[in-house]
Amino acid sequence: MEINMEEKGVLLGLAEVKAPFKNLTYEEKERIVHICYRKLLSIDNGEVNNALEKNLKCIGVVDFFYALQEVVISIREGNCCLYRKSEIILKNKLSNVVIALPALDYPSRLIVVSQTQNFGRTLLVLQLTSKEIVHLLVTSLESEISKNFRRNSINQKSTGAIRRGADSFGKSVGKRVNDLFSSFGTINQIPEENESKNQTTDWYSASDSDDDDDSSDMDRDDSSDTSTQVKSVSVSNLCEARSVFHKNSIGPLEAEIQYLIQSETAFIESLKRLVEYKRTLLKNSNVIKIKHSHKMMKFTDELLSIHKDLLKKIKASNMNIIKLTNTFKEFSEKFRYHVHYISNIPAADRIYNIYSDVFKQTNPNLGEDLRKPRMRLNHYILTFESLMKASDGNERESIQKIINMFKEYLKEADTRLVTDSVRFCPFSLTDYGYLIMNGELSLKKGNGLQRRRYQVLLLERMLALARGTSISSEYVKGFLLKDITLVHELRGVLIHLEVKITQNNSGLLIFKAASVKLQQKWIENLKNRITIIAKEAEGRQLRALEENLRNLEVKEKEKLTQEKRKREMPPLTAEMAFDPQFFNTKSEDINGENFVNTEDLQKSEGLLINSIENILSHNSIDNDNIITDVKQLYEFHLRYFHPALTYEKSKFDFQIIISIVKHKPTFIALNEVMLFHAAVVKYEVGEGSSLYSLINIYVDNFFKYKTYLLKVTERDAGIGPKTMQVIFERIIKNLNNLLKQRYVENLSSFAVNSVIIEGFLSVKELLEDIENSMYVILTYLNTYLLSYNKACYTISTVFNNELAKLGSTTGINSFQIKFSMPGQQKRKFCFTFQDVDAKSKWLKNFGKVLPQENQHWRRVAYRKSICEADLLYPYDFSDKSRSRSLSPAPPSEPRYNKPIYQSYFESNL
Repeated sequence: MEINMEEKGVLLGLAEVKAPFKNLTYEEKERIVHICYRKLLSIDNGEVNNALEKNLKCIGVVDFFYALQEVVISIREGNCCLYRKSEIILKNKLSNVVIALPALDYPSRLIVVSQTQNFGRTLLVLQLTSKEIVHLLVTSLESEISKNFRRNSINQKSTGAIRRGADSFGKSVGKRVNDLFSSFGTINQIPEENESKNQTTDWYSASDSDDDDDSSDMDRDDSSDTSTQVKSVSVSNLCEARSVFHKNSIGPLEAEIQYLIQSETAFIESLKRLVEYKRTLLKNSNVIKIKHSHKMMKFTDELLSIHKDLLKKIKASNMNIIKLTNTFKEFSEKFRYHVHYISNIPAADRIYNIYSDVFKQTNPNLGEDLRKPRMRLNHYILTFESLMKASDGNERESIQKIINMFKEYLKEADTRLVTDSVRFCPFSLTDYGYLIMNGELSLKKGNGLQRRRYQVLLLERMLALARGTSISSEYVKGFLLKDITLVHELRGVLIHLEVKITQNNSGLLIFKAASVKLQQKWIENLKNRITIIAKEAEGRQLRALEENLRNLEVKEKEKLTQEKRKREMPPLTAEMAFDPQFFNTKSEDINGENFVNTEDLQKSEGLLINSIENILSHNSIDNDNIITDVKQLYEFHLRYFHPALTYEKSKFDFQIIISIVKHKPTFIALNEVMLFHAAVVKYEVGEGSSLYSLINIYVDNFFKYKTYLLKVTERDAGIGPKTMQVIFERIIKNLNNLLKQRYVENLSSFAVNSVIIEGFLSVKELLEDIENSMYVILTYLNTYLLSYNKACYTISTVFNNELAKLGSTTGINSFQIKFSMPGQQKRKFCFTFQDVDAKSKWLKNFGKVLPQENQHWRRVAYRKSICEADLLYPYDFSDKSRSRSLSPAPPSEPRYNKPIYQSYFESNL
């Protein structure tokens, strides 16, 4: 039966239970729980059992943070929860409750021992309103406890024979506890143990923790008191200096600067003593090893030189705070030697302790002189903070920058001091940010890690584990904070962390701190760093998204600019003049949504005939050539296409296709000329004229006929499957040739008729380091680079393919071509394409025409003798007069589709 109840009460205390509970009977557990209860609340009955206090450790860490506050205990859906207002204090499953019973002396008090995420095994003492409510809660909890106890009793029966046969040393825990109880009689008072000391991190110290089985603290690092000594000495000296200078009637700002000069002078004297003593030790190497002398007083020479120069600059500032701050900014990088000196503290202390007897006899003040460089950064912070209080508002910003600089150096020194003590680390721990917190924690549960004490280092982006002491340890494992999630923030001594191992797998780390205060400090620092890293990750994602959007916008603008510029330029192909989808000549490229039927053709044909009749009747066209071509188109449609629209579909297909095939030359000539007129009118005349409207109607009609004829089944009409495709390809090719002849200057008819591939490319000549967008035409003989100039294209460069060869691939979307002319300098061009597919297409076509290395000289010699085609022009084609006068005559060799190489290569050489 499911239990649901909720009661109010007053919390008296929480504690970690360390008394043994394993393999105990219920009566034995009751007796131990009462001992823990009496010890938690320090109940004194007037009698003391010192032997019992010595031999039985009942409770560990105690937490009275919520003591004497009203709380609510709730039992619902198999969980037991204790909370205050909206704040959860304890939460665990009912199956984790070990024992629940009322207090003997106060029946209205409830004592519960359960496994929680706060302390592990936790003791809870709760004051309720009446003993009836306590009895009801105990009954509710015991129903679940009895189930667990019955399950455990089965296991106890199986192990009873083994325990009965054990010797006296191997007695059961329950028997030993009963013997202990019977030896000393009644339990009256158990005095309170000393609480575990809270450990906090300092500049040069690490925190320790307590283990379950041993409450004794480990030896602490002697350097933990360093920062305290630094601050206390610095503050006292500073206050003393202020009082002296104020008595001499000097202003507060001047007094601080005078004290800075005085302390700097004293610091330089101590450095001089260290350097002199170091030289003495190096001369007398029988006293101390040379390497130890260098190691103990490392960086003292550098510090002496730096601070001598610094003192001169401070004195030269003449009590001017702006000049003083500028001086410290100038020495900002040199102050890093203090960081190096501080990171050497453990080694220097070790050597000093080894030869302490020698140093006490030869140099009693050596320890004090070695300590002063450690305190110097703290001293500067305190001095400049005092300067800020004594200065005006205009100067505080520059002073604050100096304070922040020294604080950053202190953080770096603290990090170096701790991370340098970790050995065998495969990477640099300082790469993961400054040290936030460090200390010793006990690992209770880890993914493949031993349950033991670890030195835990919390860096800005990593949580690192090491084995050893705070002075010397060995690296074990590190976890990136971006992969760590804090499971809960409940007060106690346990820290639960969920670590992401793989994309779909995670593990649990459970650490135990020495006190509740230390646990809360760890949780607070972990939570802050995890939150900061999550925000940084979100910020990076947003910045990447914004960058992608900006790049897309830039690309769209560039694309629109290029398209607009191309629309403003003369068309050289059908795709440039019209919509590219009008001129797909393969039936598989035609979109099914664009398929037309006979009704669409009938409407389009009628509209075209009416439009032509209207224009011819009103004499709206001034160009005689266009009028002649329009009349011929009109007669062709009236004779062959218009009557067929009244036939059935099968007869219509046959009539149209037969008419085109029979009169193929006329059909091709009429449509290529009319499309040419359409492209010219669209570019040169533009919208607003009657001719432009007729052009649009004709282009739409041509597109519908092409779409329909490419999609019908040509075999049913007795025509080859590729006949229509070949006819329309010929129309488009002839149209492209007519457009090039009109808009490209000095391009030979042979080149026009032998185009393999063409298009706009980004072309860069490597020697001149100039990149331009050019129209490139690849023919079987030459490659032409065209530039746009005043409503037409001019040939900028043309090179013979026989004198060229492919160069290196400079990028994923680009490649180079090298070509040369006898007696001239070699030239290199880099072609850049929109995507990889376009590059592959061009590269494939270049491979068809460029010669192979072993046939290069033969082809050149042969071409010189039989070909009059263009060679590499050494002049600029932008000059019209020169280009016309030097333009070669049209070639007289056969058309490109004849095998002109065959007779040469098959002849007997």
